[in-house]
Amino acid sequence: MTNIIIIGTLHKNTKKYTGDTLYNILVDIEPSCILEELSDEFYTESGELKKARNTESQEDYALNKYEKLKTIKIKPYDIYNRQEQIKNIQLFKNYKDLFTDIDKLLKKKYLSENETIIINDAYEAMKKRDRFINRNKCKRINSIDFDKIIIEKEEKWNKVIEEVIQNNKILKKYYNFCIADAIFWNERTVAMVQNILNKSKNERTVAVLAGAEHRPELFTKLKLEEKENDIKIMEYWEYLEKVRNLTHASTL
Repeated sequence: MTNIIIIGTLHKNTKKYTGDTLYNILVDIEPSCILEELSDEFYTESGELKKARNTESQEDYALNKYEKLKTIKIKPYDIYNRQEQIKNIQLFKNYKDLFTDIDKLLKKKYLSENETIIINDAYEAMKKRDRFINRNKCKRINSIDFDKIIIEKEEKWNKVIEEVIQNNKILKKYYNFCIADAIFWNERTVAMVQNILNKSKNERTVAVLAGAEHRPELFTKLKLEEKENDIKIMEYWEYLEKVRNLTHASTL
Protein backbone atom coordinates (compact mmCIF):
# COMPACT_ATOMS: atom_id res chain seq x y z
CA MET A 1 0.00 0.00 0.00
CA THR A 2 1.15 3.53 -0.80
CA ASN A 3 0.70 6.30 1.75
CA ILE A 4 -0.24 9.56 0.01
CA ILE A 5 0.12 12.56 2.29
CA ILE A 6 -1.60 15.76 1.18
CA ILE A 7 0.16 18.85 2.53
CA GLY A 8 -1.73 22.10 2.01
CA THR A 9 0.67 24.95 1.17
CA LEU A 10 0.27 28.73 0.90
CA HIS A 11 2.77 29.58 -1.87
CA LYS A 12 3.84 32.62 0.21
CA ASN A 13 5.14 32.54 3.78
CA THR A 14 3.21 33.73 6.81
CA LYS A 15 4.64 34.33 10.26
CA LYS A 16 3.26 30.97 11.43
CA TYR A 17 3.77 28.87 8.29
CA THR A 18 7.02 29.29 6.35
CA GLY A 19 9.16 27.40 3.88
CA ASP A 20 11.13 26.09 6.85
CA THR A 21 7.91 24.73 8.36
CA LEU A 22 7.28 22.79 5.17
CA TYR A 23 10.90 21.66 4.96
CA ASN A 24 10.78 20.27 8.50
CA ILE A 25 7.59 18.38 7.72
CA LEU A 26 9.29 16.75 4.72
CA VAL A 27 12.29 15.85 6.89
CA ASP A 28 9.96 14.16 9.39
CA ILE A 29 7.96 12.31 6.74
CA GLU A 30 10.96 11.10 4.69
CA PRO A 31 8.89 10.49 1.54
CA SER A 32 10.08 8.24 -1.25
CA CYS A 33 8.65 10.74 -3.74
CA ILE A 34 7.36 14.33 -3.70
CA LEU A 35 4.70 15.63 -6.08
CA GLU A 36 4.61 19.38 -6.63
CA GLU A 37 1.89 21.61 -8.05
CA LEU A 38 3.57 22.26 -11.38
CA SER A 39 2.79 20.95 -14.86
CA ASP A 40 5.04 18.96 -17.16
CA GLU A 41 5.91 22.08 -19.14
CA PHE A 42 8.19 23.17 -16.27
CA TYR A 43 10.30 20.03 -16.69
CA THR A 44 12.54 18.63 -19.41
CA GLU A 45 11.88 15.18 -20.87
CA SER A 46 14.62 13.81 -18.61
CA GLY A 47 12.80 15.10 -15.54
CA GLU A 48 14.93 18.17 -14.77
CA LEU A 49 13.49 21.57 -13.92
CA LYS A 50 13.94 24.02 -16.77
CA LYS A 51 14.54 26.96 -14.44
CA ALA A 52 16.08 27.34 -11.00
CA ARG A 53 13.60 27.35 -8.16
CA ASN A 54 12.19 30.65 -6.92
CA THR A 55 13.13 30.40 -3.26
CA GLU A 56 10.70 33.19 -2.33
CA SER A 57 8.00 30.59 -2.93
CA GLN A 58 7.19 28.54 0.16
CA GLU A 59 7.29 25.26 -1.77
CA ASP A 60 10.37 26.06 -3.84
CA TYR A 61 12.30 27.12 -0.76
CA ALA A 62 11.44 23.87 1.06
CA LEU A 63 12.15 21.67 -1.97
CA ASN A 64 15.42 23.40 -2.76
CA LYS A 65 16.57 22.89 0.83
CA TYR A 66 15.34 19.28 0.96
CA GLU A 67 17.10 18.37 -2.29
CA LYS A 68 20.37 19.42 -0.65
CA LEU A 69 19.64 17.05 2.23
CA LYS A 70 18.52 14.00 0.27
CA THR A 71 18.32 12.66 -3.25
CA ILE A 72 14.60 12.56 -3.89
CA LYS A 73 12.23 12.06 -6.82
CA ILE A 74 10.22 15.25 -7.37
CA LYS A 75 7.50 15.09 -10.00
CA PRO A 76 4.92 17.56 -11.36
CA TYR A 77 1.25 16.65 -11.14
CA ASP A 78 -0.72 19.67 -12.37
CA ILE A 79 -2.73 19.63 -15.60
CA TYR A 80 -0.75 19.48 -18.87
CA ASN A 81 -0.06 22.91 -20.42
CA ARG A 82 -1.37 24.75 -17.37
CA GLN A 83 0.39 28.01 -18.18
CA GLU A 84 -0.91 28.02 -21.74
CA GLN A 85 -4.47 27.55 -20.52
CA ILE A 86 -4.05 30.34 -17.95
CA LYS A 87 -2.82 32.59 -20.74
CA ASN A 88 -5.69 31.61 -23.05
CA ILE A 89 -8.37 32.75 -20.60
CA GLN A 90 -6.28 35.76 -19.45
CA LEU A 91 -6.82 34.60 -15.88
CA PHE A 92 -4.92 37.25 -13.95
CA LYS A 93 -5.92 40.22 -16.13
CA ASN A 94 -9.58 39.30 -16.11
CA TYR A 95 -9.75 38.84 -12.35
CA LYS A 96 -7.92 42.13 -11.78
CA ASP A 97 -10.34 43.95 -14.09
CA LEU A 98 -13.37 42.20 -12.61
CA PHE A 99 -12.55 43.09 -9.00
CA THR A 100 -11.65 46.65 -10.02
CA ASP A 101 -15.08 47.06 -11.63
CA ILE A 102 -16.89 45.45 -8.67
CA ASP A 103 -15.14 47.79 -6.23
CA LYS A 104 -16.00 50.82 -8.36
CA LEU A 105 -19.67 49.82 -8.43
CA LEU A 106 -19.69 49.29 -4.68
CA LYS A 107 -18.01 52.63 -4.03
CA LYS A 108 -20.43 54.54 -6.28
CA LYS A 109 -23.40 52.55 -4.91
CA TYR A 110 -24.47 51.49 -8.39
CA LEU A 111 -25.42 48.00 -7.25
CA SER A 112 -28.80 46.93 -5.94
CA GLU A 113 -29.22 46.15 -2.26
CA ASN A 114 -29.34 42.42 -3.03
CA GLU A 115 -26.26 42.55 -5.28
CA THR A 116 -24.38 44.44 -2.59
CA ILE A 117 -25.30 41.88 0.08
CA ILE A 118 -24.21 38.94 -2.12
CA ILE A 119 -20.88 40.55 -3.01
CA ASN A 120 -20.13 41.64 0.55
CA ASP A 121 -20.89 38.12 1.79
CA ALA A 122 -18.33 36.75 -0.68
CA TYR A 123 -15.79 39.40 0.31
CA GLU A 124 -16.27 38.58 3.98
CA ALA A 125 -15.69 34.87 3.21
CA MET A 126 -12.41 35.82 1.49
CA LYS A 127 -11.37 37.92 4.49
CA LYS A 128 -12.26 35.02 6.80
CA ARG A 129 -9.96 32.77 4.74
CA ASP A 130 -7.14 35.32 4.91
CA ARG A 131 -7.54 35.82 8.67
CA PHE A 132 -7.42 32.07 9.24
CA ILE A 133 -4.25 31.75 7.14
CA ASN A 134 -2.48 34.56 8.97
CA ARG A 135 -3.49 33.46 12.47
CA ASN A 136 -2.87 29.73 12.26
CA LYS A 137 -0.04 27.26 12.01
CA CYS A 138 0.37 24.60 9.34
CA LYS A 139 -1.57 21.91 11.22
CA ARG A 140 -4.79 23.96 11.39
CA ILE A 141 -4.45 24.99 7.74
CA ASN A 142 -4.26 21.25 7.03
CA SER A 143 -7.55 20.50 8.74
CA ILE A 144 -11.27 20.19 8.12
CA ASP A 145 -11.70 23.61 9.77
CA PHE A 146 -9.86 25.36 6.97
CA ASP A 147 -11.41 23.13 4.31
CA LYS A 148 -14.86 24.33 5.44
CA ILE A 149 -13.77 27.95 5.10
CA ILE A 150 -12.53 27.32 1.55
CA ILE A 151 -15.76 25.52 0.59
CA GLU A 152 -17.87 28.34 2.05
CA LYS A 153 -15.82 30.94 0.16
CA GLU A 154 -16.32 29.04 -3.13
CA GLU A 155 -20.07 28.73 -2.57
CA LYS A 156 -20.44 32.46 -1.92
CA TRP A 157 -18.28 33.40 -4.92
CA ASN A 158 -20.34 31.10 -7.15
CA LYS A 159 -23.44 32.95 -5.95
CA VAL A 160 -21.80 36.21 -7.05
CA ILE A 161 -21.20 34.73 -10.50
CA GLU A 162 -24.69 33.34 -10.99
CA GLU A 163 -26.78 36.04 -9.31
CA VAL A 164 -24.76 39.21 -9.87
CA ILE A 165 -22.20 38.94 -12.65
CA GLN A 166 -24.50 37.05 -15.02
CA ASN A 167 -27.29 39.64 -14.72
CA ASN A 168 -25.57 42.95 -14.07
CA LYS A 169 -25.33 45.07 -17.22
CA ILE A 170 -21.80 46.27 -16.40
CA LEU A 171 -20.38 43.02 -14.99
CA LYS A 172 -21.96 40.49 -17.35
CA LYS A 173 -19.09 40.91 -19.81
CA TYR A 174 -17.06 38.82 -17.30
CA TYR A 175 -19.57 35.98 -17.07
CA ASN A 176 -18.11 33.83 -19.87
CA PHE A 177 -14.65 34.25 -18.35
CA CYS A 178 -15.93 33.13 -14.92
CA ILE A 179 -17.50 30.04 -16.46
CA ALA A 180 -14.31 29.29 -18.43
CA ASP A 181 -12.28 29.60 -15.22
CA ALA A 182 -14.66 27.29 -13.34
CA ILE A 183 -14.35 24.69 -16.11
CA PHE A 184 -10.56 25.05 -16.07
CA TRP A 185 -10.48 24.64 -12.27
CA ASN A 186 -12.57 21.45 -12.48
CA GLU A 187 -10.42 20.08 -15.30
CA ARG A 188 -7.32 20.80 -13.24
CA THR A 189 -8.77 18.93 -10.27
CA VAL A 190 -9.60 15.85 -12.37
CA ALA A 191 -6.14 15.90 -13.98
CA MET A 192 -4.39 16.40 -10.64
CA VAL A 193 -6.17 13.42 -9.07
CA GLN A 194 -5.30 11.14 -11.99
CA ASN A 195 -1.69 12.34 -12.12
CA ILE A 196 -1.28 11.81 -8.38
CA LEU A 197 -2.59 8.25 -8.74
CA ASN A 198 -0.37 7.51 -11.74
CA LYS A 199 2.79 9.04 -10.30
CA SER A 200 2.36 7.40 -6.89
CA LYS A 201 2.43 3.84 -8.24
CA ASN A 202 5.07 1.60 -6.64
CA GLU A 203 6.02 4.29 -4.12
CA ARG A 204 6.18 3.77 -0.35
CA THR A 205 5.21 7.24 0.85
CA VAL A 206 4.31 10.19 -1.37
CA ALA A 207 4.13 13.79 -0.18
CA VAL A 208 1.79 15.89 -2.33
CA LEU A 209 2.30 19.65 -2.03
CA ALA A 210 -1.05 21.22 -2.85
CA GLY A 211 -2.12 24.84 -2.72
CA ALA A 212 -4.48 25.11 0.24
CA GLU A 213 -7.48 25.98 -1.94
CA HIS A 214 -7.02 22.74 -3.92
CA ARG A 215 -6.73 20.68 -0.73
CA PRO A 216 -10.44 20.01 0.05
CA GLU A 217 -11.28 18.63 -3.40
CA LEU A 218 -8.07 16.64 -3.77
CA PHE A 219 -8.44 15.08 -0.34
CA THR A 220 -12.11 14.16 -0.92
CA LYS A 221 -11.65 12.77 -4.43
CA LEU A 222 -8.50 10.80 -3.59
CA LYS A 223 -10.19 9.29 -0.53
CA LEU A 224 -12.72 7.73 -2.92
CA GLU A 225 -9.86 6.02 -4.78
CA GLU A 226 -8.27 4.33 -1.75
CA LYS A 227 -9.66 0.81 -2.10
CA GLU A 228 -9.37 0.50 -5.87
CA ASN A 229 -5.80 1.86 -6.00
CA ASP A 230 -4.41 0.34 -2.79
CA ILE A 231 -3.55 3.75 -1.34
CA LYS A 232 -4.06 5.49 1.99
CA ILE A 233 -4.76 9.25 1.94
CA MET A 234 -3.53 10.97 5.09
CA GLU A 235 -2.93 14.31 6.73
CA TYR A 236 0.77 14.93 7.36
CA TRP A 237 0.20 15.13 11.12
CA GLU A 238 -1.91 11.97 11.05
CA TYR A 239 0.90 10.10 9.27
CA LEU A 240 3.55 11.36 11.72
CA GLU A 241 1.42 10.32 14.70
CA LYS A 242 1.05 6.86 13.18
CA VAL A 243 4.82 6.56 12.66
CA ARG A 244 5.52 7.72 16.20
CA ASN A 245 3.04 5.21 17.64
CA LEU A 246 4.58 2.38 15.61
CA THR A 247 8.08 3.39 16.72
CA HIS A 248 6.98 3.53 20.34
CA ALA A 249 5.29 0.12 20.10
CA SER A 250 8.40 -1.46 18.59
CA THR A 251 10.49 -0.35 21.57
CA LEU A 252 8.18 -1.91 24.17
